[in-house]
Amino acid sequence: MRVKAIIILVACSLITMLLLDGCIYLVRCPREITLGEEAMYEVYYVSTPKQRRELKKLNSQEEVDRFLEAFWNKLDPTPDTPENELRNEYYKRYYYSNANFGEGKTTGWRTDRGRVFIIYGPPDEIAPEYLLQQGGNTHRTWSLEVWMYDRPAGRSKITSSFQYLNLHGQTFIFADTDGLGGYTQIYSTEEGELDDSHYLGNLESEGFRVKVVEDYSDHFFGR
Repeated sequence: MRVKAIIILVACSLITMLLLDGCIYLVRCPREITLGEEAMYEVYYVSTPKQRRELKKLNSQEEVDRFLEAFWNKLDPTPDTPENELRNEYYKRYYYSNANFGEGKTTGWRTDRGRVFIIYGPPDEIAPEYLLQQGGNTHRTWSLEVWMYDRPAGRSKITSSFQYLNLHGQTFIFADTDGLGGYTQIYSTEEGELDDSHYLGNLESEGFRVKVVEDYSDHFFGR
């Protein structure tokens, strides 16, 4: 009983200490990010880990501006012209991703579709909506979004799970695995990008069989 009473006393004292401005903070308050940290996120996909560490340490706008000016000057494909086309295109993609690919509390550039859009640009074609069905004792269906680019595929062999899609060129496949509108990249024909060898392979090892179909139901996921 004595131990229990001590635990209750400590808990009550902690709750009292957490009473700030009429609110109870039961989780750690989010810290404010620095100017350097904010700029680091913006150039995340075109910077090295070392550059990001250096940028993150900067606290003043002047320091950040100086760093970014030197950073983009090194990447400028046409240094003799007044415009830095690479920088302009990059920020155009970055802001578009934030405006169109945000998922819940996740900012657009952090999502899989946002990342692919920033790195590879807008797709030349988005295929008609597909469903990915898993058979067996448990039945689940995922909505797929297929992005295709008019560029050669970096991966020579197309995974059999997606052979029905008749993929051509550089392709990225995203799946809404829970029906909430968030899309996870599950496959790409690009070398170095995620393939489905572990993602779908694990499902097949559990007795699932993957089939791609095109007949999308308007009532699926409440649409």
